[in-house]
Amino acid sequence: MSLWEFFRSNARWLSAGAMISLSTGFGQTFFISIYAPYFREDFGLSHGEWGGLYMIATICSAIVLTQSGRLSDFFRARTLAVLVILGFAAVCVGISLVQSVAMLGFLVFGLRFCGQGMLSHISVVAMGKWFRAGRARALAISHLGFSAAEAIFPAGALLLIPIIGWRYSWLVAAALLLFVAGPIIFWLLQAERSPQASAESQGGPGLFNRHWTRPEMMRHWLFWAMLPGLAAPSWVGTTVFFQIAPLTEEKGWGILDYAATAYPAYSVVAIVASFAFGVLADRKGVVNVLPLYLLGWAFATILLGFADSLWMGALALGVAGTGTAAVSIIVGAIFAELYGAKHLGGIKALFAAASVLSSALGPGLSGVLLDAGIDFSTQCIGMGAVLFAISGMFIILRAQILQMRAEGG
Repeated sequence: MSLWEFFRSNARWLSAGAMISLSTGFGQTFFISIYAPYFREDFGLSHGEWGGLYMIATICSAIVLTQSGRLSDFFRARTLAVLVILGFAAVCVGISLVQSVAMLGFLVFGLRFCGQGMLSHISVVAMGKWFRAGRARALAISHLGFSAAEAIFPAGALLLIPIIGWRYSWLVAAALLLFVAGPIIFWLLQAERSPQASAESQGGPGLFNRHWTRPEMMRHWLFWAMLPGLAAPSWVGTTVFFQIAPLTEEKGWGILDYAATAYPAYSVVAIVASFAFGVLADRKGVVNVLPLYLLGWAFATILLGFADSLWMGALALGVAGTGTAAVSIIVGAIFAELYGAKHLGGIKALFAAASVLSSALGPGLSGVLLDAGIDFSTQCIGMGAVLFAISGMFIILRAQILQMRAEGG
Protein backbone atom coordinates (compact mmCIF):
# COMPACT_ATOMS: atom_id res chain seq x y z
CA MET A 1 0.00 0.00 0.00
CA SER A 2 1.37 3.41 -1.01
CA LEU A 3 1.59 6.24 1.49
CA TRP A 4 -1.35 8.02 -0.15
CA GLU A 5 -3.49 4.88 -0.11
CA PHE A 6 -2.56 4.31 3.51
CA PHE A 7 -3.64 7.83 4.42
CA ARG A 8 -6.86 7.66 2.39
CA SER A 9 -7.86 4.40 4.06
CA ASN A 10 -7.20 5.76 7.55
CA ALA A 11 -7.70 9.50 7.07
CA ARG A 12 -10.05 10.02 10.01
CA TRP A 13 -7.75 8.50 12.62
CA LEU A 14 -4.51 9.82 11.17
CA SER A 15 -5.99 13.33 10.99
CA ALA A 16 -7.07 13.05 14.61
CA GLY A 17 -3.54 12.06 15.60
CA ALA A 18 -2.15 15.05 13.70
CA MET A 19 -4.65 17.42 15.32
CA ILE A 20 -3.78 16.14 18.80
CA SER A 21 -0.08 16.62 17.97
CA LEU A 22 -0.80 20.14 16.72
CA SER A 23 -2.57 20.95 19.99
CA THR A 24 0.54 20.10 22.00
CA GLY A 25 2.31 23.15 20.57
CA PHE A 26 1.20 25.64 23.25
CA GLY A 27 2.88 23.50 25.90
CA GLN A 28 6.10 22.85 24.02
CA THR A 29 9.37 24.61 24.69
CA PHE A 30 9.59 26.11 21.20
CA PHE A 31 6.44 28.14 22.02
CA ILE A 32 6.95 28.88 25.71
CA SER A 33 10.53 30.09 25.05
CA ILE A 34 9.12 33.01 23.03
CA TYR A 35 7.67 34.32 26.29
CA ALA A 36 10.83 33.88 28.36
CA PRO A 37 11.93 37.54 28.08
CA TYR A 38 8.46 38.70 29.19
CA PHE A 39 8.30 36.28 32.12
CA ARG A 40 11.81 37.23 33.22
CA GLU A 41 11.14 40.97 32.93
CA ASP A 42 7.70 40.99 34.60
CA PHE A 43 8.75 38.73 37.47
CA GLY A 44 12.40 39.79 37.86
CA LEU A 45 13.93 36.39 37.04
CA SER A 46 17.50 35.68 35.93
CA HIS A 47 18.31 33.06 33.28
CA GLY A 48 19.08 30.56 36.03
CA GLU A 49 15.95 31.35 38.06
CA TRP A 50 13.65 31.08 35.04
CA GLY A 51 15.41 27.87 33.98
CA GLY A 52 15.04 26.50 37.52
CA LEU A 53 11.33 27.33 37.64
CA TYR A 54 10.84 25.68 34.26
CA MET A 55 12.81 22.65 35.38
CA ILE A 56 10.81 22.17 38.58
CA ALA A 57 7.48 22.56 36.77
CA THR A 58 8.53 20.05 34.11
CA ILE A 59 9.83 17.54 36.68
CA CYS A 60 6.47 17.70 38.48
CA SER A 61 4.80 17.07 35.12
CA ALA A 62 6.99 13.99 34.60
CA ILE A 63 6.10 12.61 38.03
CA VAL A 64 2.36 12.99 37.45
CA LEU A 65 2.64 11.56 33.93
CA THR A 66 4.01 8.23 35.20
CA GLN A 67 0.54 7.52 36.62
CA SER A 68 -1.81 9.58 34.43
CA GLY A 69 -0.31 8.07 31.27
CA ARG A 70 -1.86 4.73 32.17
CA LEU A 71 -5.29 6.23 31.51
CA SER A 72 -4.70 5.74 27.79
CA ASP A 73 -4.95 1.98 28.38
CA PHE A 74 -8.48 2.34 29.78
CA PHE A 75 -10.12 5.35 28.09
CA ARG A 76 -10.85 6.11 24.47
CA ALA A 77 -8.46 8.57 22.86
CA ARG A 78 -11.34 10.93 22.06
CA THR A 79 -12.52 11.18 25.67
CA LEU A 80 -9.05 11.60 27.11
CA ALA A 81 -7.87 14.11 24.49
CA VAL A 82 -10.91 16.36 24.82
CA LEU A 83 -10.71 16.39 28.63
CA VAL A 84 -7.03 17.32 28.52
CA ILE A 85 -7.69 20.06 25.97
CA LEU A 86 -10.34 21.58 28.24
CA GLY A 87 -7.82 21.69 31.08
CA PHE A 88 -5.15 23.00 28.71
CA ALA A 89 -7.37 25.91 27.65
CA ALA A 90 -7.99 26.79 31.30
CA VAL A 91 -4.23 26.88 31.92
CA CYS A 92 -3.71 29.22 28.96
CA VAL A 93 -6.32 31.58 30.42
CA GLY A 94 -4.48 31.40 33.73
CA ILE A 95 -1.19 32.39 32.07
CA SER A 96 -2.86 35.53 30.73
CA LEU A 97 -3.84 36.52 34.28
CA VAL A 98 -0.80 35.37 36.30
CA GLN A 99 0.56 37.88 38.85
CA SER A 100 3.05 35.92 40.98
CA VAL A 101 6.09 33.71 40.49
CA ALA A 102 4.49 30.86 42.46
CA MET A 103 1.39 30.89 40.27
CA LEU A 104 3.57 31.15 37.16
CA GLY A 105 5.36 27.97 38.22
CA PHE A 106 2.05 26.14 38.74
CA LEU A 107 0.74 27.26 35.35
CA VAL A 108 3.95 26.31 33.56
CA PHE A 109 3.47 22.87 35.11
CA GLY A 110 0.00 22.83 33.55
CA LEU A 111 1.35 23.80 30.15
CA ARG A 112 4.02 21.09 30.25
CA PHE A 113 1.72 18.41 31.61
CA CYS A 114 -1.15 19.04 29.19
CA GLY A 115 0.89 19.83 26.10
CA GLN A 116 4.25 18.13 26.15
CA GLY A 117 3.00 15.40 28.48
CA MET A 118 -0.52 14.05 28.07
CA LEU A 119 -1.49 15.18 24.57
CA SER A 120 1.81 13.99 23.08
CA HIS A 121 1.40 10.71 24.95
CA ILE A 122 -2.19 10.22 23.76
CA SER A 123 -1.27 10.77 20.12
CA VAL A 124 1.71 8.40 20.14
CA VAL A 125 -0.08 5.65 22.08
CA ALA A 126 -3.12 5.85 19.79
CA MET A 127 -0.95 5.37 16.69
CA GLY A 128 0.88 2.50 18.38
CA LYS A 129 -2.35 0.71 19.28
CA TRP A 130 -4.34 1.41 16.13
CA PHE A 131 -1.64 0.39 13.63
CA ARG A 132 0.83 -2.43 13.31
CA ALA A 133 2.30 -2.94 9.82
CA GLY A 134 2.03 0.78 9.06
CA ARG A 135 2.85 2.01 12.55
CA ALA A 136 5.88 4.12 11.56
CA ARG A 137 4.00 5.74 8.66
CA ALA A 138 1.09 6.48 10.99
CA LEU A 139 3.47 8.17 13.42
CA ALA A 140 5.01 10.17 10.57
CA ILE A 141 1.60 11.45 9.49
CA SER A 142 0.45 12.26 13.02
CA HIS A 143 3.74 14.10 13.58
CA LEU A 144 2.74 16.55 10.85
CA GLY A 145 0.66 18.32 13.47
CA PHE A 146 3.71 18.84 15.67
CA SER A 147 5.74 20.14 12.73
CA ALA A 148 2.94 22.51 11.78
CA ALA A 149 2.84 23.82 15.35
CA GLU A 150 6.60 24.45 15.26
CA ALA A 151 6.29 26.39 12.02
CA ILE A 152 3.18 28.42 12.87
CA PHE A 153 2.84 28.96 16.62
CA PRO A 154 6.13 30.76 17.47
CA ALA A 155 5.86 33.03 14.42
CA GLY A 156 2.21 33.70 15.24
CA ALA A 157 3.10 34.63 18.82
CA LEU A 158 5.88 36.95 17.69
CA LEU A 159 3.45 38.72 15.37
CA LEU A 160 0.61 38.91 17.90
CA ILE A 161 2.53 40.06 20.98
CA PRO A 162 3.43 43.54 19.63
CA ILE A 163 -0.22 44.04 18.62
CA ILE A 164 -2.22 42.70 21.59
CA GLY A 165 0.42 42.08 24.25
CA TRP A 166 1.85 38.82 25.57
CA ARG A 167 -0.99 38.20 28.02
CA TYR A 168 -3.81 38.51 25.49
CA SER A 169 -1.95 36.23 23.08
CA TRP A 170 -2.49 33.40 25.56
CA LEU A 171 -6.24 34.01 25.35
CA VAL A 172 -5.95 33.39 21.61
CA ALA A 173 -4.24 30.08 22.38
CA ALA A 174 -7.06 29.13 24.77
CA ALA A 175 -9.70 30.00 22.17
CA LEU A 176 -7.98 27.88 19.51
CA LEU A 177 -7.88 24.89 21.84
CA LEU A 178 -11.44 25.30 23.03
CA PHE A 179 -13.24 26.21 19.82
CA VAL A 180 -11.11 24.64 17.10
CA ALA A 181 -8.94 21.72 18.27
CA GLY A 182 -11.36 20.19 20.76
CA PRO A 183 -14.43 20.05 18.47
CA ILE A 184 -12.41 18.76 15.49
CA ILE A 185 -10.87 15.93 17.51
CA PHE A 186 -14.24 15.04 19.01
CA TRP A 187 -15.78 14.88 15.53
CA LEU A 188 -12.94 12.91 13.91
CA LEU A 189 -12.99 10.26 16.64
CA GLN A 190 -16.74 9.66 16.76
CA ALA A 191 -15.87 6.32 15.20
CA GLU A 192 -12.61 5.26 16.81
CA ARG A 193 -10.53 2.78 14.85
CA SER A 194 -10.53 0.36 17.76
CA PRO A 195 -12.97 1.43 20.51
CA GLN A 196 -11.17 -0.57 23.16
CA ALA A 197 -7.74 -0.11 21.58
CA SER A 198 -7.47 -3.91 21.67
CA ALA A 199 -3.88 -5.07 21.50
CA GLU A 200 -4.89 -8.51 20.38
CA SER A 201 -6.74 -7.20 17.36
CA GLN A 202 -4.48 -4.30 16.46
CA GLY A 203 -1.09 -3.84 18.03
CA GLY A 204 0.41 -7.30 18.23
CA PRO A 205 2.93 -8.76 20.71
CA GLY A 206 6.56 -7.80 21.27
CA LEU A 207 9.74 -9.73 22.09
CA PHE A 208 9.27 -13.38 23.00
CA ASN A 209 5.83 -13.17 21.31
CA ARG A 210 4.10 -11.70 24.34
CA HIS A 211 2.70 -8.44 25.67
CA TRP A 212 4.99 -7.11 28.38
CA THR A 213 3.66 -5.41 31.49
CA ARG A 214 5.40 -2.32 32.82
CA PRO A 215 6.99 -4.15 35.79
CA GLU A 216 8.30 -6.86 33.45
CA MET A 217 9.86 -4.25 31.20
CA MET A 218 11.48 -2.48 34.15
CA ARG A 219 13.02 -5.73 35.41
CA HIS A 220 14.73 -6.37 32.07
CA TRP A 221 18.09 -4.78 31.24
CA LEU A 222 17.04 -3.69 27.76
CA PHE A 223 14.81 -0.83 28.88
CA TRP A 224 17.51 0.70 31.08
CA ALA A 225 20.11 0.33 28.34
CA MET A 226 17.91 2.17 25.84
CA LEU A 227 16.57 4.83 28.17
CA PRO A 228 19.47 7.36 28.20
CA GLY A 229 19.66 7.44 24.41
CA LEU A 230 15.91 7.60 23.91
CA ALA A 231 15.54 10.47 26.39
CA ALA A 232 18.57 12.43 25.16
CA PRO A 233 16.81 14.24 22.28
CA SER A 234 14.31 15.75 24.74
CA TRP A 235 17.20 17.17 26.75
CA VAL A 236 18.94 18.60 23.68
CA GLY A 237 15.93 19.79 21.70
CA THR A 238 14.24 21.41 24.68
CA THR A 239 17.44 23.19 25.67
CA VAL A 240 18.03 24.56 22.18
CA PHE A 241 14.52 25.95 21.84
CA PHE A 242 14.36 27.12 25.44
CA GLN A 243 17.53 29.18 25.05
CA ILE A 244 16.55 30.74 21.74
CA ALA A 245 16.65 34.25 23.25
CA PRO A 246 20.17 33.92 24.73
CA LEU A 247 21.34 32.22 21.52
CA THR A 248 20.18 35.05 19.27
CA GLU A 249 21.58 37.67 21.65
CA GLU A 250 24.93 35.89 21.71
CA LYS A 251 25.09 35.51 17.93
CA GLY A 252 23.82 39.02 17.23
CA TRP A 253 20.71 37.83 15.38
CA GLY A 254 17.25 39.33 15.78
CA ILE A 255 14.96 36.78 17.43
CA LEU A 256 12.14 37.57 14.99
CA ASP A 257 14.49 37.22 12.00
CA TYR A 258 15.79 33.92 13.31
CA ALA A 259 12.34 32.54 14.06
CA ALA A 260 11.09 33.63 10.64
CA THR A 261 13.90 31.80 8.82
CA ALA A 262 14.98 28.91 11.04
CA TYR A 263 11.63 27.64 12.34
CA PRO A 264 10.05 27.12 8.90
CA ALA A 265 13.24 25.41 7.67
CA TYR A 266 13.16 23.16 10.72
CA SER A 267 9.49 22.26 10.19
CA VAL A 268 9.71 21.65 6.43
CA VAL A 269 12.72 19.37 6.83
CA ALA A 270 11.05 17.56 9.74
CA ILE A 271 7.96 16.88 7.64
CA VAL A 272 9.90 15.45 4.70
CA ALA A 273 12.25 13.48 6.92
CA SER A 274 9.34 12.05 8.95
CA PHE A 275 7.95 10.32 5.89
CA ALA A 276 11.41 9.10 4.88
CA PHE A 277 12.06 7.62 8.32
CA GLY A 278 8.52 6.24 8.48
CA VAL A 279 8.89 4.31 5.24
CA LEU A 280 12.41 3.18 6.18
CA ALA A 281 11.34 2.00 9.64
CA ASP A 282 8.34 0.09 8.27
CA ARG A 283 10.50 -1.63 5.66
CA LYS A 284 13.67 -2.31 7.66
CA GLY A 285 12.29 -2.43 11.20
CA VAL A 286 12.60 0.21 13.89
CA VAL A 287 15.49 -1.58 15.61
CA ASN A 288 17.63 -1.41 12.47
CA VAL A 289 17.17 2.35 12.25
CA LEU A 290 18.00 2.89 15.92
CA PRO A 291 21.72 3.80 15.47
CA LEU A 292 20.82 6.60 13.01
CA TYR A 293 18.18 8.52 14.85
CA LEU A 294 20.43 10.74 17.02
CA LEU A 295 22.70 11.86 14.20
CA GLY A 296 20.45 14.70 13.03
CA TRP A 297 20.51 16.49 16.37
CA ALA A 298 24.20 15.63 16.84
CA PHE A 299 25.23 17.36 13.60
CA ALA A 300 22.76 20.21 14.22
CA THR A 301 24.09 21.17 17.64
CA ILE A 302 27.70 21.11 16.45
CA LEU A 303 26.76 23.29 13.49
CA LEU A 304 24.75 25.66 15.69
CA GLY A 305 27.68 26.03 18.07
CA PHE A 306 29.98 27.15 15.26
CA ALA A 307 27.38 29.17 13.29
CA ASP A 308 28.47 32.75 12.70
CA SER A 309 25.66 33.94 10.43
CA LEU A 310 21.88 33.82 10.39
CA TRP A 311 21.72 31.47 7.41
CA MET A 312 24.08 29.02 9.12
CA GLY A 313 21.87 29.12 12.21
CA ALA A 314 18.83 28.42 10.06
CA LEU A 315 20.70 25.58 8.34
CA ALA A 316 21.54 24.09 11.74
CA LEU A 317 17.90 24.09 12.76
CA GLY A 318 17.00 22.58 9.39
CA VAL A 319 19.41 19.71 10.10
CA ALA A 320 17.80 19.40 13.53
CA GLY A 321 14.52 18.77 11.71
CA THR A 322 15.88 15.43 10.53
CA GLY A 323 16.69 14.57 14.13
CA THR A 324 13.23 15.47 15.36
CA ALA A 325 11.67 13.42 12.55
CA ALA A 326 13.74 10.39 13.47
CA VAL A 327 12.88 10.77 17.17
CA SER A 328 9.14 10.97 16.46
CA ILE A 329 9.25 7.73 14.49
CA ILE A 330 11.76 5.67 16.47
CA VAL A 331 10.62 6.59 19.96
CA GLY A 332 6.97 6.34 18.93
CA ALA A 333 7.31 2.84 17.50
CA ILE A 334 10.14 1.12 19.40
CA PHE A 335 8.14 0.30 22.54
CA ALA A 336 5.24 -1.26 20.65
CA GLU A 337 7.70 -3.32 18.58
CA LEU A 338 9.68 -4.57 21.57
CA TYR A 339 7.01 -4.85 24.27
CA GLY A 340 3.67 -5.24 22.46
CA ALA A 341 0.62 -3.00 22.50
CA LYS A 342 -1.65 -4.37 25.23
CA HIS A 343 -0.02 -2.35 28.02
CA LEU A 344 1.49 0.30 25.75
CA GLY A 345 -0.11 3.23 27.59
CA GLY A 346 1.53 2.36 30.89
CA ILE A 347 4.84 1.43 29.27
CA LYS A 348 4.98 4.54 27.12
CA ALA A 349 3.97 6.70 30.11
CA LEU A 350 7.11 5.64 31.96
CA PHE A 351 9.31 6.60 29.05
CA ALA A 352 7.34 9.79 28.45
CA ALA A 353 7.95 10.75 32.06
CA ALA A 354 11.68 10.07 31.68
CA SER A 355 11.67 12.14 28.50
CA VAL A 356 9.86 15.00 30.22
CA LEU A 357 12.32 14.78 33.12
CA SER A 358 15.19 14.96 30.64
CA SER A 359 13.63 18.01 29.03
CA ALA A 360 13.34 19.59 32.48
CA LEU A 361 16.98 19.11 33.43
CA GLY A 362 18.31 20.59 30.19
CA PRO A 363 17.03 24.18 30.53
CA GLY A 364 17.80 24.26 34.26
CA LEU A 365 21.40 23.15 33.76
CA SER A 366 21.84 25.39 30.74
CA GLY A 367 20.56 28.41 32.67
CA VAL A 368 23.04 27.76 35.48
CA LEU A 369 25.86 27.43 32.94
CA LEU A 370 24.86 30.71 31.29
CA ASP A 371 24.85 32.45 34.66
CA ALA A 372 28.32 30.97 35.24
CA GLY A 373 29.58 32.52 31.99
CA ILE A 374 29.58 29.44 29.74
CA ASP A 375 28.06 30.64 26.47
CA PHE A 376 25.39 28.66 24.68
CA SER A 377 27.56 27.98 21.60
CA THR A 378 29.96 26.02 23.79
CA GLN A 379 27.05 24.15 25.35
CA CYS A 380 25.78 23.17 21.88
CA ILE A 381 29.12 21.66 20.92
CA GLY A 382 29.14 19.66 24.16
CA MET A 383 25.63 18.33 23.52
CA GLY A 384 26.60 17.25 20.01
CA ALA A 385 29.60 15.30 21.32
CA VAL A 386 27.38 13.44 23.81
CA LEU A 387 24.89 12.49 21.07
CA PHE A 388 27.64 11.13 18.81
CA ALA A 389 28.87 8.95 21.69
CA ILE A 390 25.38 7.58 22.37
CA SER A 391 24.94 6.79 18.66
CA GLY A 392 27.98 4.55 18.88
CA MET A 393 26.45 2.75 21.86
CA PHE A 394 23.24 2.15 19.90
CA ILE A 395 25.19 0.24 17.23
CA ILE A 396 26.09 -2.28 19.92
CA LEU A 397 22.59 -2.31 21.36
CA ARG A 398 21.03 -2.98 17.96
CA ALA A 399 23.20 -6.08 17.55
CA GLN A 400 22.15 -7.33 21.00
CA ILE A 401 18.44 -6.89 20.25
CA LEU A 402 18.76 -8.73 16.95
CA GLN A 403 20.57 -11.54 18.76
CA MET A 404 17.72 -11.76 21.28
CA ARG A 405 15.26 -12.14 18.43
CA ALA A 406 17.37 -14.84 16.79
CA GLU A 407 17.46 -16.75 20.08
CA GLY A 408 13.70 -16.76 20.40
CA GLY A 409 12.77 -13.14 21.14
